[in-house]
Amino acid sequence: MLGHLAREQVSDFLSGLLIGAEVASMSESFAAQQAITLVAGPALISRYQQAFSAIGRDVSTVDGDMAFQAGIRSIAHAVAN
Repeated sequence: MLGHLAREQVSDFLSGLLIGAEVASMSESFAAQQAITLVAGPALISRYQQAFSAIGRDVSTVDGDMAFQAGIRSIAHAVAN
């Protein structure tokens, strides 16, 4: 950013800023004991876990592809019956 980061680092830096801002604003909306589940691919899950860890929150995770496949199977089953 403005000559301080290598070009290949800018995307990761901006992603971190956006995720950090999202987690910070969301953390004010949920009680400390409320469970948080992340549904995403491995790269995003890792980044979000780091952000939530930074504010002292534990999260559970679900792989996005697996969630999608389970949802499609559920829809197909509901339509077939």
